[in-house]
Amino acid sequence: MNGHSVYRVGVAGLACLLLTGCQSVGPIARMADTAAHGTTIEKGSLAGNAGRKSGVLNTSAGTDGGQRKNLASLNEIVRRNPQDANALNMRGSAYAKARQYDRAYRDFSVAIELDPHYHQAYANRALVRVRQKRFQEAMADFEKALEISPGYTAALLGRADIFRRRKMMARAVADYNKVIELDPSNAMAYFQRGTTYQLMGRHEKAISDFDVAIGLRPETPAPYFARGQSRFVLQQFETAYDDFYIAAKRGRGRGADVARAWTFRGLSAERFGDRKKAVRAYRRALQVVPRFKPALDGMRRLGVKAA
Repeated sequence: MNGHSVYRVGVAGLACLLLTGCQSVGPIARMADTAAHGTTIEKGSLAGNAGRKSGVLNTSAGTDGGQRKNLASLNEIVRRNPQDANALNMRGSAYAKARQYDRAYRDFSVAIELDPHYHQAYANRALVRVRQKRFQEAMADFEKALEISPGYTAALLGRADIFRRRKMMARAVADYNKVIELDPSNAMAYFQRGTTYQLMGRHEKAISDFDVAIGLRPETPAPYFARGQSRFVLQQFETAYDDFYIAAKRGRGRGADVARAWTFRGLSAERFGDRKKAVRAYRRALQVVPRFKPALDGMRRLGVKAA
């Protein structure tokens, strides 16, 4: 690949061609996967129907000990109240958090049998099916949730994700538009719509959506990373360089996602001709993940030995 051909590839190709080991199915690296694939499960409430209106459980959070304790408590609640759809939905949420997806699916299914109008349980079951890559079944459950509650934003976001996977971009954008109309402060919808615009090659519109997502959730690294990639494709290397720095710093901790952000920062510096800044960024990537191949490739390209 010559020095200019990279500008003609889409941002998904950019991530995977320049950073080997890219796993994301979307247009950005794994730092944004959590946001991109619907990671929240609605918690049912033992207080009754009013409790169904809010509350989410992040399926990637929590300790194993805390999960076991929570599940033990919920098992006892379900044992005492086997006909309580809310209790089953809550336990299904806890199983999903623990990545016990078959058990989560069973609890959501029983909750639906007990209350066929429980739209949150349909959406939760759909999210489990997404995790299991059973997208046709997930779509059917999202559709049912929306039949019961047409303005249910969690189901709209989930359905849009499946439309995007099926390359039905206009329909995905339409769902994101509806979410934003219903909830103008929904940072996830702006971020997801922005990544969809990236896949469509509409990087200016993507950047506008990432700007809004950042304004709503400035602490989240993924929109900075995604905006940096769109700016890179548009040859706005100096501003891309800044975005990758913020993504790396707000990514917190060690891991390939943070190393990717530093590596993209180095690549941006290469493109605007500052060799020293590029080397510094590649070295930061290697501090995070020693022997990180994309950063090593950058160092070799610049004729610098890794420390």
